Amino acid sequence: MKHLSLAAVAAAAIGLSAPAPAASDPGDWEAVLAEARGQTVYWHAWGGDQRINAFIA
Repeated sequence: MKHLSLAAVAAAAIGLSAPAPAASDPGDWEAVLAEARGQTVYWHAWGGDQRINAFIA
């Protein structure tokens, strides 16, 4: 019964969450840029290898 209650709570939480906004069409680069304007991008490329991080920087 405990698993059933947990599943019901999880299902309710998923159902009540806000829908994700529609992503821009990657083929329309200007729309992608417009949607991204004013946001910060964090690029985690290689998880800590100092040589690769230095190359990317």
